[in-house]
Amino acid sequence: MFLPLKNFAFFKNFQIDSSGSGIIWNDEIDISEYEIWINGTEEKF
Repeated sequence: MFLPLKNFAFFKNFQIDSSGSGIIWNDEIDISEYEIWINGTEEKF
């Protein structure tokens, strides 16, 4: 499901959830703020 996120052009094309509580790429791929906080890692591009 998250395989498209490996494409940097797709990855950087996101929206913030209307409640401000997550990131949305399309109807199938979204990540909540909790998942980002618990499982996220800092990356430098």
